[in-house]
Amino acid sequence: ATTDSAFIRSEINGRQSRRMVLLAFFSADLVGAFLWAAWCEQRGDGAAGGHVRAVPEAVADLAKAERAQACGAFGINRFVLILIGALVEGPVLFLAGRNPWSFWSDGLILPLWLFRLGFLDVFVWAATPQMLLGDALWFSVMAIMSRVHSLALFILVACQAVSLHLALHWGRGTDDPPRELTQVGTIGTGIAGFDFVRYGIYSVSMLLIMAAAYL
Repeated sequence: ATTDSAFIRSEINGRQSRRMVLLAFFSADLVGAFLWAAWCEQRGDGAAGGHVRAVPEAVADLAKAERAQACGAFGINRFVLILIGALVEGPVLFLAGRNPWSFWSDGLILPLWLFRLGFLDVFVWAATPQMLLGDALWFSVMAIMSRVHSLALFILVACQAVSLHLALHWGRGTDDPPRELTQVGTIGTGIAGFDFVRYGIYSVSMLLIMAAAYL
Protein backbone atom coordinates (compact mmCIF):
# COMPACT_ATOMS: atom_id res chain seq x y z
CA ALA A 1 0.00 0.00 0.00
CA THR A 2 2.86 2.33 0.83
CA THR A 3 4.50 1.67 -2.54
CA ASP A 4 1.23 2.25 -4.38
CA SER A 5 0.58 5.52 -2.58
CA ALA A 6 4.14 6.71 -3.24
CA PHE A 7 3.76 5.88 -6.94
CA ILE A 8 0.46 7.75 -7.15
CA ARG A 9 1.95 10.74 -5.33
CA SER A 10 4.96 10.73 -7.65
CA GLU A 11 2.71 10.58 -10.72
CA ILE A 12 0.59 13.48 -9.49
CA ASN A 13 3.68 15.57 -8.68
CA GLY A 14 5.16 14.81 -12.09
CA ARG A 15 1.97 15.84 -13.89
CA GLN A 16 1.68 19.04 -11.87
CA SER A 17 5.38 19.80 -12.42
CA ARG A 18 5.07 19.53 -16.20
CA ARG A 19 1.91 21.62 -16.18
CA MET A 20 3.66 24.38 -14.23
CA VAL A 21 6.69 24.30 -16.54
CA LEU A 22 4.54 24.46 -19.67
CA LEU A 23 2.45 27.24 -18.14
CA ALA A 24 5.66 29.18 -17.46
CA PHE A 25 6.80 28.56 -21.04
CA PHE A 26 3.46 29.74 -22.43
CA SER A 27 3.50 32.86 -20.24
CA ALA A 28 7.07 33.74 -21.23
CA ASP A 29 6.17 33.22 -24.90
CA LEU A 30 3.24 35.64 -24.58
CA VAL A 31 5.38 38.27 -22.86
CA GLY A 32 8.04 37.99 -25.56
CA ALA A 33 5.45 38.08 -28.34
CA PHE A 34 3.79 41.24 -27.01
CA LEU A 35 7.18 42.95 -26.58
CA TRP A 36 8.07 42.01 -30.15
CA ALA A 37 4.76 43.29 -31.52
CA ALA A 38 4.95 46.54 -29.52
CA TRP A 39 8.54 47.17 -30.68
CA CYS A 40 7.65 46.58 -34.32
CA GLU A 41 4.48 48.66 -34.18
CA GLN A 42 6.34 51.54 -32.54
CA ARG A 43 8.96 51.67 -35.28
CA GLY A 44 6.81 50.61 -38.19
CA ASP A 45 7.77 48.20 -40.95
CA GLY A 46 11.37 49.13 -41.59
CA ALA A 47 10.99 52.68 -40.30
CA ALA A 48 13.94 54.23 -38.54
CA GLY A 49 13.76 54.29 -34.79
CA GLY A 50 15.55 56.13 -32.04
CA HIS A 51 17.55 59.28 -32.64
CA VAL A 52 17.79 60.49 -36.22
CA ARG A 53 21.37 60.80 -37.36
CA ALA A 54 23.23 61.01 -40.62
CA VAL A 55 24.26 57.55 -41.81
CA PRO A 56 25.30 56.25 -45.22
CA GLU A 57 22.37 55.33 -47.41
CA ALA A 58 23.55 51.74 -47.77
CA VAL A 59 23.71 51.33 -43.97
CA ALA A 60 20.25 52.85 -43.56
CA ASP A 61 18.81 50.53 -46.22
CA LEU A 62 20.42 47.51 -44.57
CA ALA A 63 19.05 48.46 -41.15
CA LYS A 64 15.62 49.01 -42.66
CA ALA A 65 15.67 45.60 -44.33
CA GLU A 66 16.80 43.90 -41.10
CA ARG A 67 13.99 45.55 -39.12
CA ALA A 68 11.45 44.58 -41.75
CA GLN A 69 12.61 40.95 -41.64
CA ALA A 70 12.71 40.81 -37.84
CA CYS A 71 9.14 42.12 -37.74
CA GLY A 72 7.80 39.78 -40.42
CA ALA A 73 4.23 38.71 -39.63
CA PHE A 74 3.09 37.06 -42.90
CA GLY A 75 1.08 40.16 -43.79
CA ILE A 76 -1.15 39.79 -40.70
CA ASN A 77 -1.63 42.27 -37.89
CA ARG A 78 0.95 41.27 -35.28
CA PHE A 79 -1.47 41.23 -32.34
CA VAL A 80 -3.92 39.13 -34.34
CA LEU A 81 -1.04 36.78 -35.16
CA ILE A 82 -0.23 36.51 -31.44
CA LEU A 83 -3.87 35.65 -30.71
CA ILE A 84 -3.86 32.94 -33.39
CA GLY A 85 -0.60 31.54 -32.05
CA ALA A 86 -1.93 31.50 -28.48
CA LEU A 87 -5.12 29.70 -29.57
CA VAL A 88 -2.98 27.03 -31.24
CA GLU A 89 -0.14 26.76 -28.73
CA GLY A 90 -2.30 26.91 -25.59
CA PRO A 91 -4.41 23.77 -26.23
CA VAL A 92 -1.36 21.85 -27.45
CA LEU A 93 0.57 22.62 -24.26
CA PHE A 94 -2.51 21.84 -22.16
CA LEU A 95 -2.87 18.40 -23.75
CA ALA A 96 0.87 17.77 -23.39
CA GLY A 97 0.61 18.49 -19.67
CA ARG A 98 -2.18 16.00 -19.04
CA ASN A 99 0.01 12.90 -19.24
CA PRO A 100 3.72 13.66 -18.76
CA TRP A 101 4.77 10.01 -18.86
CA SER A 102 3.61 9.20 -22.39
CA PHE A 103 5.74 9.69 -25.50
CA TRP A 104 2.83 11.16 -27.47
CA SER A 105 2.78 14.14 -25.11
CA ASP A 106 6.41 14.82 -26.05
CA GLY A 107 5.31 14.51 -29.66
CA LEU A 108 3.02 17.49 -29.07
CA ILE A 109 5.67 19.72 -27.49
CA LEU A 110 8.53 18.92 -29.84
CA PRO A 111 6.93 20.23 -33.08
CA LEU A 112 6.20 23.57 -31.38
CA TRP A 113 9.84 24.06 -30.46
CA LEU A 114 11.10 22.85 -33.83
CA PHE A 115 8.68 25.15 -35.69
CA ARG A 116 9.81 28.12 -33.63
CA LEU A 117 13.51 27.30 -33.85
CA GLY A 118 13.82 25.89 -37.35
CA PHE A 119 11.24 27.90 -39.28
CA LEU A 120 10.50 31.20 -37.52
CA ASP A 121 13.94 31.93 -36.05
CA VAL A 122 16.05 30.72 -38.98
CA PHE A 123 14.00 31.33 -42.11
CA VAL A 124 11.42 34.01 -41.25
CA TRP A 125 13.12 36.29 -38.70
CA ALA A 126 16.72 35.49 -39.70
CA ALA A 127 17.85 35.36 -36.08
CA THR A 128 21.53 35.78 -35.27
CA PRO A 129 23.57 32.94 -33.71
CA GLN A 130 23.42 34.79 -30.40
CA MET A 131 19.62 34.80 -30.42
CA LEU A 132 19.47 31.21 -31.63
CA LEU A 133 21.73 30.10 -28.80
CA GLY A 134 19.48 31.86 -26.29
CA ASP A 135 16.40 30.11 -27.70
CA ALA A 136 18.25 26.80 -27.81
CA LEU A 137 19.19 27.02 -24.14
CA TRP A 138 15.66 28.14 -23.23
CA PHE A 139 14.05 25.21 -25.06
CA SER A 140 16.55 22.76 -23.61
CA VAL A 141 15.84 23.94 -20.07
CA MET A 142 12.10 23.63 -20.72
CA ALA A 143 12.57 20.13 -22.16
CA ILE A 144 14.59 18.92 -19.18
CA MET A 145 12.22 20.48 -16.64
CA SER A 146 9.29 18.91 -18.52
CA ARG A 147 11.03 15.51 -18.25
CA VAL A 148 10.74 14.74 -21.94
CA HIS A 149 11.85 11.42 -23.37
CA SER A 150 15.57 11.19 -24.12
CA LEU A 151 14.84 10.66 -27.83
CA ALA A 152 12.81 13.89 -27.93
CA LEU A 153 15.68 15.81 -26.31
CA PHE A 154 18.17 14.30 -28.77
CA ILE A 155 16.01 15.40 -31.73
CA LEU A 156 15.70 18.89 -30.24
CA VAL A 157 19.45 19.27 -29.66
CA ALA A 158 20.26 17.97 -33.15
CA CYS A 159 17.91 20.53 -34.72
CA GLN A 160 19.44 23.26 -32.55
CA ALA A 161 22.91 22.37 -33.82
CA VAL A 162 21.72 22.46 -37.44
CA SER A 163 20.00 25.84 -36.96
CA LEU A 164 23.15 27.36 -35.43
CA HIS A 165 25.30 26.15 -38.31
CA LEU A 166 22.79 27.49 -40.85
CA ALA A 167 22.88 30.93 -39.22
CA LEU A 168 26.69 30.86 -39.17
CA HIS A 169 26.83 29.72 -42.77
CA TRP A 170 24.70 32.69 -43.80
CA GLY A 171 26.86 35.03 -41.69
CA ARG A 172 24.10 36.64 -39.63
CA GLY A 173 25.16 39.02 -36.89
CA THR A 174 28.64 37.59 -36.49
CA ASP A 175 31.63 39.49 -35.18
CA ASP A 176 33.97 38.43 -37.98
CA PRO A 177 35.86 41.32 -39.60
CA PRO A 178 35.02 42.55 -43.09
CA ARG A 179 36.27 40.58 -46.04
CA GLU A 180 38.70 43.39 -46.88
CA LEU A 181 40.60 42.64 -43.68
CA THR A 182 40.60 38.91 -44.20
CA GLN A 183 42.08 39.04 -47.66
CA VAL A 184 45.50 39.77 -46.22
CA GLY A 185 45.35 36.52 -44.29
CA THR A 186 45.20 37.93 -40.78
CA ILE A 187 41.87 36.66 -39.46
CA GLY A 188 39.59 34.25 -41.30
CA THR A 189 35.85 34.30 -41.68
CA GLY A 190 33.47 31.35 -41.92
CA ILE A 191 34.85 28.21 -40.34
CA ALA A 192 38.09 30.06 -39.52
CA GLY A 193 36.34 32.88 -37.65
CA PHE A 194 36.00 33.02 -33.88
CA ASP A 195 32.20 33.10 -34.10
CA PHE A 196 32.27 29.63 -35.63
CA VAL A 197 34.41 28.43 -32.72
CA ARG A 198 32.16 30.11 -30.18
CA TYR A 199 28.75 29.19 -31.60
CA GLY A 200 29.42 26.43 -34.09
CA ILE A 201 31.74 24.30 -31.96
CA TYR A 202 31.60 25.35 -28.31
CA SER A 203 27.84 25.98 -28.12
CA VAL A 204 26.98 22.78 -29.97
CA SER A 205 29.38 20.81 -27.77
CA MET A 206 27.74 22.34 -24.69
CA LEU A 207 24.28 21.31 -25.89
CA LEU A 208 25.44 17.77 -26.71
CA ILE A 209 27.14 17.34 -23.32
CA MET A 210 23.99 18.54 -21.57
CA ALA A 211 21.85 16.12 -23.59
CA ALA A 212 24.26 13.25 -22.85
CA ALA A 213 24.11 14.00 -19.13
CA TYR A 214 20.30 13.90 -19.32
CA LEU A 215 20.43 10.49 -20.99
